[in-house]
Amino acid sequence: PRRDYQAQVPEMQRRLGQISVPHFDGSKKCTAQSWVQKLKTYFDLNPMREEDAIKFAILHLEGDAHDWWHHGLITQGHIYITTYAEFTKRLVSRFDKRDPD
Repeated sequence: PRRDYQAQVPEMQRRLGQISVPHFDGSKKCTAQSWVQKLKTYFDLNPMREEDAIKFAILHLEGDAHDWWHHGLITQGHIYITTYAEFTKRLVSRFDKRDPD
């Protein structure tokens, strides 16, 4: 039985690799922490280098989140973020620490 499962792993990975990742726009519809958790699941199924994970996540930012990132490249040193953990820490800090409306 274990052998059968191991034989199926490459096909499962191929199918799971086709899963789409939602975009994050910084609205309160989805917390940053929730979005980061979805990305973690995606990366668990589709491992990639840390710098590629950061780029992948940035490609999925929209609206206020996209503006925050690109504005921060100039003013807040986002260019010096070299770990995925630091990226997610700053994202969650920025978008999940807001006062509720």
